[in-house]
Amino acid sequence: MKLQIVKKGILLLGMVVVSVMSFGQDIPDSTRQGQKSEFIVTQTMNAVVRLEAKAIARIRLEGIMPEISLNIYEVESGTLISDYRRIKEYVLFPSLSLNRTYHVYQFLQDGSEHLVAEISTLNQKDENIRVSSELAASLEKWTQIETTEQPRALDYIAQDNSLDYVERLFYLQRFYDSDQIFGEDWGFGIGNDPPDWGELHGPDKLDPNLIPLFVEKDEDEEEDGLDSKCKCKYVLNIEKIISPGTPNPIIKKNNYSWVNHSREYFNEGPNVYTHLEQWDNGPAKRQLYYIKNKKVGLGTKNRSTGNLVSTGGASINKSELFWHLVCDKSVSGIAVPEECLCEKDLTISYRYDAKIVTKAESISCLLCDKKGSAMSIEDWATVVVKKGDKVTVLDAAKHQSKSSCDEVGALSYVTDVTDFVSKLGAVLFPGSGSVSVSSSVSSSSASNNFPTRTFSTSTSNNTPTGVAKKITGIAGVINAAAKIFSTPDGSCGSSGITATWPVLLDNSITIKLKANEPVTVTMFSAHEFQASAKRSGEAWGELTTNYFLSGTITTNKTQNELDYCCIKKIGAFNLGTYLEAPLTLVPLQNTLGYELGKVGPWFAPYDKWNSLSWNSSDIIVPFEVDDLEGFTGCDDVKVVTRTIRNNKNNYLEDLSAKFTNENSIVISENKKEEVIWYNFYDMFGKEILSGSFSEREVVVSNIELNGIRKGTYVLVLYSKNKLNRRAIRFSKL
Repeated sequence: MKLQIVKKGILLLGMVVVSVMSFGQDIPDSTRQGQKSEFIVTQTMNAVVRLEAKAIARIRLEGIMPEISLNIYEVESGTLISDYRRIKEYVLFPSLSLNRTYHVYQFLQDGSEHLVAEISTLNQKDENIRVSSELAASLEKWTQIETTEQPRALDYIAQDNSLDYVERLFYLQRFYDSDQIFGEDWGFGIGNDPPDWGELHGPDKLDPNLIPLFVEKDEDEEEDGLDSKCKCKYVLNIEKIISPGTPNPIIKKNNYSWVNHSREYFNEGPNVYTHLEQWDNGPAKRQLYYIKNKKVGLGTKNRSTGNLVSTGGASINKSELFWHLVCDKSVSGIAVPEECLCEKDLTISYRYDAKIVTKAESISCLLCDKKGSAMSIEDWATVVVKKGDKVTVLDAAKHQSKSSCDEVGALSYVTDVTDFVSKLGAVLFPGSGSVSVSSSVSSSSASNNFPTRTFSTSTSNNTPTGVAKKITGIAGVINAAAKIFSTPDGSCGSSGITATWPVLLDNSITIKLKANEPVTVTMFSAHEFQASAKRSGEAWGELTTNYFLSGTITTNKTQNELDYCCIKKIGAFNLGTYLEAPLTLVPLQNTLGYELGKVGPWFAPYDKWNSLSWNSSDIIVPFEVDDLEGFTGCDDVKVVTRTIRNNKNNYLEDLSAKFTNENSIVISENKKEEVIWYNFYDMFGKEILSGSFSEREVVVSNIELNGIRKGTYVLVLYSKNKLNRRAIRFSKL
C-alpha cells in the first residue's frame, strides 16, 4: 500500500512538471501578437409589448457595431424576419406575430451564426420579469424612498426618463395589465415609425398621461386562491453578470475570454522577456506566466502582472446573482399590506478552488555566476451580499505560493487586504469615484468560522471619503478572519515545484428575502504574479480556479402564512471551470447538483437524479449558467429522501432523441401523436435545421446533417402553442 501511494505521488508530481515545463518550452516567438476570440454581442434589454393584433419589440445588444450582421428567424416556422430597424445598439421590431418565439443570431466571420437573443411574444403574465440593469437599479432606488413619500412603483418607473421608453411600457404591461394586451389607439403613434419610438417625446420621455389604458386586478377580486391585495412579482436582471467572459445563451454557459500576450522584452535581446497567457470566465480563470533571463552579466529583471495591485484599470473577476420581489401599492395608493411582505428563505451556496503551481530554475551557463530566478502568486476570493442598503461579507480566503532559486531569494508577498477590497469599491458603490483605503487595517489570526459582518451603505454617504470608511471596515473583517492558505517556499528545479489546490470557499447559508428588499450576491476574486530572473534563470507560474455560485428561494408554509406566499420556488446559478482546474466540469456540476437537490424538487431538466454522482440525492445539472423553477415553496423542502413528482403537463418529457449511423436523428415516444416543433443546434449556437412532426416516431434526415462532426448537439422541442418546451442534449460519437 505504501509503495502504491509513493508511486501515485511521483506520478502526480510528474504530471505537474510536464504541465509547467510544456508551458515554458512552448512560448510563442516574438512575431506572434496577442490573440482574442471574435467579439460576441450581449443582450442587455428585451422589451416586448403585446397589442391586440401584433407585438412590438425593442432589444439592446451591447457592443454591436454597424459591420456586425444579424439574422432573425421565427422559431415555429423558420421564417427569416426582415422587418426591423437598427439604431446604434438597439434593434426595433414594429410588427411581430403574437404567441411566437424569435431568435436573433449574430453572423460570424467563419460563416456560422451565434444565437444572441430570444424574443417571446407569448402571454407571460405569471412569469418572472427580466429587466435591464438600469430598470433593476431604478426599482432598487424606489425601495429606498420613505414609505410616507413613496409613490407607486408604477408611477415611479413611468416617470423615470433615464430608462428606455419601450422597456417601461413592457414592465408596466407585464406587472400590472391583467390581460397582457394594450389597445392599438394610444394617441402617440407608436409602431408607425419605429426609429422614433420615444424619441418624439424628448429624451425617451414617457408622459404618464399617454400610458396605454390597461386593466389592473380589482382589489376585491380573488384569483387562484391568492390574496389579490398582494401585487407582487419577482423582477430579475436579464444580464448574467459574469466578468470577464462572453454569454452563450443557447447552451447556457459563459464563454471564457482568452488572450495570448506576445512576449514582453526588456530591451536586452531575444533571451530576456516575460510571457503571459490568460483565460477568464468570471472567478474561473487560468493564468500562465513565464520569465526568462539568459544574458551574461545582466542583473536582476523583475515583472508583475494581475489585477490586485494594478493601477491600469484591470477589472476584478466577478460573478453575480440578483433577486427582487417587488410589491407595489394598491390602485388607490394604499401601502403594501404587512401580510404581503412574507419572507422567503434564500439559500446561497458557493464554492471556489484554486490551484497554484510555481517553479524556479537556473539555466546552465559556465560564465554566469550569481544567477537564479523566483516566482510568487497570490489569489484572493470573497462572497458578498448586498441587501437593500447593507453589505454583508459571507466568506473570504487567500491562497499564496512561491518558489526561488540560487541567488534570487524568495519574493515577498506584495498584496494587502486593502488592495483586494479597494477593487470591490467600484462594484459595491458605483459612482463613488476613486477610493483609497487606509492601510492600517487591524490584523489577527485566521479563523475557519468566518464572522459575517454587515455594513450600512446608505446612498447619502457614497462620497469617496464615506465609501473609503465602509470598505476599510470590510477590509478589517476580511483581514481578521479570512482563511490563509500558504505553502512552504519551493527551491530550485523540479524538486522545488510547489503545487497546491485547496478549497478556499465552500459553504451554504440561508438568509431572509423580504418583499422590496433587493438582494445581490457576488463572488469576487483577484490575483497577482511576481517574477524575477537574474543572469541565467527562468521561472514559471500557473493559477487555475473553478467556482460555482447559486441561490434558491423557498419557504415553508406555516399555520399563519398566507397562501400567497406559496409561489413557485426559483433558483439561479453560475459556474465556471477548466480542464486543468481542481474540479473539472462534471464534478463541479455534481457538487452543485447536491446543493440544489437539498431544496428541490425542481422542474425538468433538474428533476432527475444523477446516476454518475457519488450521492444518490444529487440532481443533474446539465448547464453552466441557468435559472430553474420548482413547485410551490410550501413543499417540505428539507426532506432529502423523497419521490420526484413529474411535471405531468409537459408531455415532451417522455420524448427521446438519438443519432443513427446514417447521419439521421430519431425522435421517438410522441405518445400523444400531437404536433411537435423542433430546432436543432450545434454547441456553438448555430441552427442546423428545424421542422415539425406528429408521428409517434420520426426519422429526421436532411442534407444539413450530412458530414456534421462528432460532438454534442441540442434539440429543442416545442408544443404548437409554445406552452411546453424541452431541450435535449445528445452526442454524435
